[in-house]
Amino acid sequence: ALVGAISFWTIAIEDTAGMLLGQLDVHPDMQGQGVGLALMQDALAAIDENLFTFTLLVGDLPYYQKGGFAIAAPGVKLPGPVDPQRLLVRGEAKLCAALSGMVRRAPELC
Repeated sequence: ALVGAISFWTIAIEDTAGMLLGQLDVHPDMQGQGVGLALMQDALAAIDENLFTFTLLVGDLPYYQKGGFAIAAPGVKLPGPVDPQRLLVRGEAKLCAALSGMVRRAPELC
């Protein structure tokens, strides 16, 4: 049976390629059992960090911090309204701190 799902999209900020973790779902009967965290960790481990140097998401820091996410630099912007405290990034700290600009979809990076 399907117990969880995760999705990613290719994005870029300026010339820096990354991934947007778009959705992480766990079946209600399986929530609280570590399925979401395991799914996220496996998916993040599969990302080629030579191609995609950061991963971005909108979510709750206490949960996603377990996957290495932190609050994104103030210069990172999404096209729609987003609470800046929920815009999270994962990647090499120096690179993530320097990210600045509008997030755009980058299908050509696939």
